[in-house]
Formats: sequence, structure tokens, C-alpha cells
Amino acid sequence: MLKLEQKTNVILDRLQQAKKEGRKIYIYGYGEMGRIVERALKDYNISIEAFCIDAAFYNENIVGNIPVLSIEQVISSANQAKRPIVVIAFRDYNAEKLEQLEQFVDIINKDVFSFHTVNNRRDAWGNTFFEEYSQKLSEIYDMLSDDKSRETMVAFLYQKMTGKLEYLENIYQSNQYYDRDIINFEKIHTYVDCGAYDGDSFLAFVDNYKKNTGKVFEEKAYLLEPDERNFKKLVVNCSLYKNCSFCKAGAWSERKTLVFSSEGTFSGVTDYGDITIEADTIDNLTMERADFIKMDIEGSELEALRGAENTIRKCHPILAICVYHKCDDLWVIPEYIYKLDSTYCFYLRAYSKYSQELVLYAI
Repeated sequence: MLKLEQKTNVILDRLQQAKKEGRKIYIYGYGEMGRIVERALKDYNISIEAFCIDAAFYNENIVGNIPVLSIEQVISSANQAKRPIVVIAFRDYNAEKLEQLEQFVDIINKDVFSFHTVNNRRDAWGNTFFEEYSQKLSEIYDMLSDDKSRETMVAFLYQKMTGKLEYLENIYQSNQYYDRDIINFEKIHTYVDCGAYDGDSFLAFVDNYKKNTGKVFEEKAYLLEPDERNFKKLVVNCSLYKNCSFCKAGAWSERKTLVFSSEGTFSGVTDYGDITIEADTIDNLTMERADFIKMDIEGSELEALRGAENTIRKCHPILAICVYHKCDDLWVIPEYIYKLDSTYCFYLRAYSKYSQELVLYAI
């Protein structure tokens, strides 16, 4: 039985207090991660003064309608009576540099993804949210097949609730999508990658397959990637593998043209997209069979699973599905898979110290 104590999000608490005090708020980093954090904060009526970046990388003065400053400009204009707040929005930060910055500004270096979901709802991951969906979360907790999965789920939920990095920091692991304690690689003859990006996940699969079977993977692979820039890299990086079918399409519940936001690793179907893409179903694209399906498609996982219904019923493939993009993914996706095939066993693993990269395995 899942039991959670009520807690508040330390990042939102601190920023809302700063707003009341009239302190300026900046986001350090204006790449994909910074822009996602800015949009998420806007849903909580928290506006930022500007993005900021190191002077050495300063080459834009505005992103959207938000100014971009060098961090040196932020420091030089800082009001020490009302010290500005700087939210760190990139992963590979220099700890020594942050210590120097803290002489002039207040730093928030927590899990900035804790209050973000693709389908933003203002109360996502708050106490009201957990009260509303406690039954659903408990049902999924009871469905999980091992203690590590249950431990991972509790840590993920507490980190989402609080924004503190301490919960996942000690249990996340490497080798995303390919947990060797869960997957029998000998059974994989047809591989399907939804959200193949630049080929990194397929190449990791090939490496894992060889380490676990002693053989080179020479069977069929379907690699789906709708983003034009990513797709070109995918073809180049995986061109040596003659068994690959490269599909410049997104995975969806039907054949359809979709609005798409092209943001590198965060590319996905959105309401505010800048381009359109073609999408199709796995049932249409894979044709014969599938033994392993990986999905990391920025909130489109459920729609893609609906388009794989016949394949899942017929082939019972191993599934590695990301369940962190939307706030209801954690129960909606396993419920849907179980409805298609009640013989699946479910496992949950975390692959980042941030509340991202949470993968549900159905075996």
C-alpha cells in the first residue's frame, strides 16, 4: 500500500516568496531546459526578469520576448538589499562558479523539472493532486513486480512533490531503456525505436545486445524520428547497420499531420509548435512483428501505444516506455498496456537524478 506524507515544493515556495518581496528572478541558461522552466513557471504566475548566460556564450539579446543578459550583467546590477534569485537550468554546471555567484545572488539549484509536465496543470504534483489520484497511484504501486520498482516510484513522487534532489540521487542508474536484470536480449529479433533522436538509443541497444548475447545484432530495426535535423543525424550515425528501416515520422494513434516543436532532445508534439510533421502507427510501420519497443517521445507515448495495439496483442513485445512527461502517465500508461495484455509484468527504473527519465518496463 502506497503511503505518502504531504510536503511542499521548495522551489515554488521560494520563488513565490521572492515575488512577494519584489525580488528579481532570472533563469541561468536559455537552451531547451531554460525555456521549458520559464514556460512552467509562467503557469504559476511567476515571471522572470531575463534569461542569463556566461559572457563567453552570450550571443543573443532576446529569446521570444524575454531579454537575455550575461551573468556578469546580472551581478553588476544586483541590488544587495533585495538580492536577485537565479534558477539554474542546465545540468553540467560548475560547482565552484556557483559558489562564487552566491556572493552576489541567491541560487536555486534544485530539481527544476519537479513542477513541469507536458500537459501543464497548475496543481500537478501538489498535495491536492496526490489526494485526488492517491487511489490510482496505489493501484500502480501494487502492480509493480519488485521492491526496486516500488522504491523508485516513491522516490520519484517525493522528488516531484518537493523539488529536492535527495530522493532520486541515490537510486538512479545508467543504461537507460536496457536494464540487463529485466530484459532477455536473446528474445529480441525486431527492434522498434520511437523517438530515435540521432541514433544514440539504438547504438546503445546494439552495444547491450552484444554484451548480453555475445552476438552482433543483425536483425530488423525500425527507427522513427520526425524531426528533420535529428533524422539526418540518425541516418548518418546508423548507416552502417543495413538492417535498419529509417522512418521520418512520429509514432501516433493514426496516420496524421501534427503540430511539432523542434527543440533538440525535447522535440515533441505541442500546441505551440513551429513546424508540422507526419505521424503514423506502429501497426502500420512495423508490418510483421516487434520484440522490443522503446518510446521516449515527450508526452506522446499513450497515443503511440494506441497505434501499436495490434502489435502488442499479437507479439507481446518487451516495452520500455517513458512515463514522466505527463502527470498521469504513471498510471494511465500501465493501465492501458495491462488492458491490452494482462500477462505483462511491470518494472520501474529511474535514469537521472532529476525527476525525468523514468522508464516503465513491461515484460
